[in-house]
Amino acid sequence: MFIGREQELRFFEDKYNAPGGQLVVLYGRRRIGKTELLHEFAKGKPHVFYSCREITDGQQLAAFSERLLNADSPAAKYISVFADWEAAFKAFRQSIVQASPQAKTVASSAQPKENARKKPVQAASGRKRSSQ
Repeated sequence: MFIGREQELRFFEDKYNAPGGQLVVLYGRRRIGKTELLHEFAKGKPHVFYSCREITDGQQLAAFSERLLNADSPAAKYISVFADWEAAFKAFRQSIVQASPQAKTVASSAQPKENARKKPVQAASGRKRSSQ
C-alpha cells in the first residue's frame, strides 16, 4: 500500500503534463522510498523501469537493450543489442509513439538494493565523504 507523498506525486504529474520534454533527477538517502515513488507515479503510464548495475557501459547497454527488447519493441525482430545509447532511446520512444502518437513516456532508472553499498564519493571541497 502506498501512503503519502502527495506533494512529490503532484510535482511529477506537473512535470509529466508540462509541454515538451522534462528531465527530473530524483536522489536522496537510501531506503526512503524513491523507487516506490517512481513505481507509484508510473502506474497507468507507458513506461520502462530499469535498474542500473555496477557494470561496464557496454554491459549496461546490453542489459538495457534486453529490457527494452523484451518490452515488445519492433526492433527485437532485427537486433539483440542496440549499437549505442542514442539508438536505444530512439527505439524506446518509437515504440511508444507507435502505440499512441500523443503519449508521453516515463523512463526511470534506479540502483538496485544489492548495489546500494556505502561508497566514498568526491565532495565539492575535494575531501572524500560517505555517500550515506
